[in-house]
Amino acid sequence: MVTQIEEAIVSGKLSAGEKLPSERDLIKIFNTSRGPIREALKALEQKKLIEIRAGSGGGATVCPMGTDLLRETLGLLVRHRIVPEAHMAEFREVIEGLAASLAAERIKPEQLEVLVKMWAELSDLISDDKLEVFWSKERQLHRLLAKASGNLMCEWVVDTINQEISSYQSLYPVQRSRAQEALADWSAIIKALENSQCNRALSLIKAHVVRFSLLGET
Repeated sequence: MVTQIEEAIVSGKLSAGEKLPSERDLIKIFNTSRGPIREALKALEQKKLIEIRAGSGGGATVCPMGTDLLRETLGLLVRHRIVPEAHMAEFREVIEGLAASLAAERIKPEQLEVLVKMWAELSDLISDDKLEVFWSKERQLHRLLAKASGNLMCEWVVDTINQEISSYQSLYPVQRSRAQEALADWSAIIKALENSQCNRALSLIKAHVVRFSLLGET
């Protein structure tokens, strides 16, 4: 019963704001008693798929589908370091490699322009010795790259991870040379995107993630 209603919501057969049949009608539809119906509705409410309103005109209403729950759960895992750092590095290597490969095919001129502008800002931050700000901004490049992939799953996951990834490090690297290495990586990545070099973009971002993640520096 729960699975059937859940599939109807996720597939769009039941739209956001649409009311489910009354308890009495659900009892008839599923040929069961009031107890199982209420348990099923409670389970769906806990999954934030429906909202149950009391009173006149109330009942079970379908909630809008969103990414908040996904982001919240993943964010908690990263923020509290539930996943070992080595595992996080491996996962980022795969997901960001995929994002870079797709971005090399799909990136829009305006998105490429934003990446180039951000790269220039990072260069200025190194010159001004603002390394803490540099690493914060550098994570934005990861998020922009994922958005340019045109793949929502890549975008959501990479965006969430890079908002919370600072919990995996106690200090940002203080050497300008390390920031300069990261900046050089991004210069090559952006050039690969400009030239639609999917495999090169993939290998470059994977190498970047491995180089810094395993050191706990990005």
